Amino acid sequence: MPLLSICMPTKRNLEASRRAILEALAVAEARDAVLVLSDNSGDAAKRAYWENRSPRIVYHLSEAPSAFHNFLEAVTVATTPFILVLGDDDGLRVDPSIIPVDLATLPADFMGVRPLTEVHVTGHGVVRRKDFGIEELTPTGRIREFSQKSGGDNSAFYSIFRRDVYRDLLKLFVERHPIRANFIDWAFSLALFSYGRMAYDPGLIYAYNADQWASIELTKARNREIFAAAGLPEHTDLYQPLLMAVDLFIFVARPGTPLTREDALNAISVTAGDVMNGFLNQVTREPEKYPQRLRYLVELALPETDAFARFQLGLVMLDDLKPGLKDAYAAFFQSTMQG
Repeated sequence: MPLLSICMPTKRNLEASRRAILEALAVAEARDAVLVLSDNSGDAAKRAYWENRSPRIVYHLSEAPSAFHNFLEAVTVATTPFILVLGDDDGLRVDPSIIPVDLATLPADFMGVRPLTEVHVTGHGVVRRKDFGIEELTPTGRIREFSQKSGGDNSAFYSIFRRDVYRDLLKLFVERHPIRANFIDWAFSLALFSYGRMAYDPGLIYAYNADQWASIELTKARNREIFAAAGLPEHTDLYQPLLMAVDLFIFVARPGTPLTREDALNAISVTAGDVMNGFLNQVTREPEKYPQRLRYLVELALPETDAFARFQLGLVMLDDLKPGLKDAYAAFFQSTMQG
């Protein structure tokens, strides 16, 4: 019985997505997995081609209005205990000479499995390789470990995770989050890695297409699109570390995670400490980029040792990015803590 579903939310048409789907199907056959295609392309030819193509394929006709809604549909359709989300412009393959990690015997304190990740840019080939698991025993250790190993991109977001944990976190974001911005992947990855360790499988190779982030100019343009789609101003990049810290705090503090109470407090501590310090130190280094009110709040937050007090100050700071964000995030936090 398959333990893994490769979940592909796919909006590209038949020809643009064919290579990625064929590669994923080959991996499903090699690893005794299922390929879930959640197709919101509206391409009738694509549906006709894939719907009954293989017993390994679960074809789901989707009307999801956004990429994240389609992510959620793909993961919800899956029934296996583990999932791997795959973009329909990315690639996936296996090295048959390497024995895969046995998902059936993966210890309970492991959240999943990291593949070998190759970061690709058209015309440049593989520009980076991410060949690591997450090994630290505490949430604090794992958050710090990933922060050190990430190397400036979050391609590790595309890993094998326990389905129920991933689905519940994604459902929370899609259905309740106040801004639903596409840069949530950093807080998402940090939360999942805080929940448990990650084994490493070099025999599963994920090829991540980084074309849209291939230069400073492209990155700025893509960020402007993301900010505008979320109703945020162009200078949101100055506040992204704060948004990540606030999101991560909520993701690890909420009930229903795999964390024990002790581990949740540990995760909260590093989130309100090291993670939020990333933003506080940024403001301290470049105060001229921020309003006076926010600089004053940062001065209050820097010596604060209580994690929840720091989180509350972070909420107040959000209103300097966009009025009303503080109340929106406070309501999100309260609803999340109620389950």
